Amino acid sequence: MFLGADGPLIEELRAAGVTVARVPWQQGARNPMGAARFWRAMRKQHFAIVHQHFGGRSVTWMAAVPAPLV
Repeated sequence: MFLGADGPLIEELRAAGVTVARVPWQQGARNPMGAARFWRAMRKQHFAIVHQHFGGRSVTWMAAVPAPLV
């Protein structure tokens, strides 16, 4: 999962057959709608890697909290 804009790494991974998801979330904690999109994406599907350059501990925490059992 990538947070933010598309980039060359996304296309390289897709070309190699890797399933890639991108969540539009800019400005970290100042963008609560982006945080909500990230939270929903993390609950819909398991991701082995979350690539981010911003968000700090909040992103780490949301990625680490296990999804609720349904």
